[in-house]
Amino acid sequence: MEFLYVLFDRTLDIVLKPVGQELGYLFCYKSKVKELNENAEGLQRERERLQHEVEDADRNGKRIHAPVSDWLLKVDEIFLKTEEFQKDGSNAKTKCSNCLFPNLIVRHRLGKRVAKLALDVDKLLKDSKFGEVSYRPSPTWVGSIFSEISYESLKSRNETVEEIMKALTDSSARTIGIYGQGGVGKTTLVKEVARRALEMKLFKVVVMAVVTRNPQIKYIQGQIADMLGMTLEEETEIGRAGQLRERLKKDKENTLVILDDLWDGLDLNKLGVPLHNDHFIQSVKNGFAIPGNMSEKEESSDNNRGCKILLTSRSKEVLSTQMDVNENSIFSVGVLEEKEAEIAQEGCWTA
Repeated sequence: MEFLYVLFDRTLDIVLKPVGQELGYLFCYKSKVKELNENAEGLQRERERLQHEVEDADRNGKRIHAPVSDWLLKVDEIFLKTEEFQKDGSNAKTKCSNCLFPNLIVRHRLGKRVAKLALDVDKLLKDSKFGEVSYRPSPTWVGSIFSEISYESLKSRNETVEEIMKALTDSSARTIGIYGQGGVGKTTLVKEVARRALEMKLFKVVVMAVVTRNPQIKYIQGQIADMLGMTLEEETEIGRAGQLRERLKKDKENTLVILDDLWDGLDLNKLGVPLHNDHFIQSVKNGFAIPGNMSEKEESSDNNRGCKILLTSRSKEVLSTQMDVNENSIFSVGVLEEKEAEIAQEGCWTA
């Protein structure tokens, strides 16, 4: 018997619920219109707030996340529908000519319409809470740094370039060094290597920073950040290093970092460039640790290998001893022969 009561109750609910909903379109028309107007005002405020953020992002060269753009389009569409509803002449016909009884057919249609609009507006209002409105795109000018060099094909240099390209494909070679006296064309050579590496899709990202004789850590960090298309918000070197490290770790196996013109050893972890466990341990021994670093055990695992690093210096000693580059991964750039020097002089070979 109890089963029959339950069955009857559920059947009644199934039958009466749609009826109640249809009747609601008739008798709750005014309350739904009021709800629509109130939510529309709130939606308008949210739209203005997000639009200000979008305009500010545009002025700063940022791109808008697709869900934000889609949301703004949907809001514009719903406002058009709401405006059409408000202007609809049928609103004036919800009562008969004697002004005593509502035109039930018109009121039902409008009630159903306003209920749908109210639901759509309410959903858009709930969906307006975005964590980030915009993002900074990868800089488009980075590739031109490597593609616009005037590279002269020289036999002696081509052999060196081929050896370096081979080293870049060697997974065991994490750091590669190039040395030679000033003015022999190391910078031009590494730019050509970078161009080929991007062309061959060996790396998704190639960044380059000039170190100089008196390295300024913040300036070097800034160069790397600019080429990555990111903003370093931290004030201290250690904070900026943490930001860079987290960014570079995301695509570490697909990133080539070129540090040009080293005159002395440089702590890569202090800079924010993840390499491998040996450098991490050495940094800890030197009393330097970046907040959020992985443990030594995690850092040493195969899944946590760092970026590929390409270094240039005037001194082989700096590369082998101070930067711990394997002897097999160090390449010499010598002085050009007379004929090649004449060709290079016509081009743009630089230090």
